[in-house]
Amino acid sequence: LAIPLLAAGLLWAVRPAPSPSARSLVEGLQGRGAVYCFDQLRQLETEEAEQAVVAGTRHRRPRIRGQCARLLGLRKDIAMVPFLEPLLGDPDPGVQAQAAKAIIPLLDDRELLELLRGNRLTPAARLSVVRAVLREPGAIADAALLDWLLDRGHDPELRQRAFLALADSGIACKPKKNADPVLLAARQRIFEQAKADAFDPQCNLLARAGAMELYAAFQGSAAFAELLPLTRAPQPGLREAALLALAATKDERVAPLLCAVSKDKTQPVSTRAVALGALPCFRWNGPALETARLALNDPEPRLRAQAARAVGILGDKNAPAHSPSHLGPSLEVVKKALAREQDPDAQCALRGALCSLEARQRDHK
Repeated sequence: LAIPLLAAGLLWAVRPAPSPSARSLVEGLQGRGAVYCFDQLRQLETEEAEQAVVAGTRHRRPRIRGQCARLLGLRKDIAMVPFLEPLLGDPDPGVQAQAAKAIIPLLDDRELLELLRGNRLTPAARLSVVRAVLREPGAIADAALLDWLLDRGHDPELRQRAFLALADSGIACKPKKNADPVLLAARQRIFEQAKADAFDPQCNLLARAGAMELYAAFQGSAAFAELLPLTRAPQPGLREAALLALAATKDERVAPLLCAVSKDKTQPVSTRAVALGALPCFRWNGPALETARLALNDPEPRLRAQAARAVGILGDKNAPAHSPSHLGPSLEVVKKALAREQDPDAQCALRGALCSLEARQRDHK
């Protein structure tokens, strides 16, 4: 009698654990077992799993919404489009990006263009789609899409963002010798419009600012002499756009200019903040780091916040690879600044800088 009872007890002890529900797997997309949960949900093809993932697109946590967007995209089912569209306008940029990546393979070129042209999407949502589309190097070969991107009838902010998305896509990089002629023609068209709008006084300032940065990305140092006079324009907005465009050239002559503007108290606070924010474009420039560190003591909270962000990027990049001890001074400066800071935005920026510097110091050890 004892033997069967013992065997039954052993079988009970080693019984398989019940499979987690689809809803619990969705909740697990946030925790340590996120990779396991994602893999399980990807393999599940039940209606319960689909409903749980769709419900997850409305979860309060951005990470879960983003991962559920990925899962819906992997289903390769056009029926998932209505659930992905709302995520294109999600308040979290990461969720927007995941939704855009997921929805694009589900639509053909005509449907994609209809989505961009229609009124279902907010400007931010449209731009999420544009950025995802431009990840494909050959996207600009689509004449209809390029017409939409360069349409001067768009809202100025949309035009600015479209120019910046084109700059971020790498279209301004030097093409290969055997590049497709259609792509080369599209690239030339983009360049010509960027140049025309960048120097057109009648062009809306927002659109003009985006065009300047794209033109600077195309031209590099060759654009320095053309853009420099605009930093002395009477309109602060135009000066700020020119500073950002100059930073995009990556020309080392721009760093001293940014340092000078950020210290110039006769300039508007917004202009000085733009100059400070552009300093990280010159990561190996010692004076840029020192300028950002000094600005941590500025009376203006907005400038202190920008300075903190700059120090968080510049502080570790100015240290030689074999001398991580150079990080020490920046860490101490940021810690002291955080201890005395009262402004919430500046505090947040300083905490971010501190985390960045400490993480990079650990990586050097």
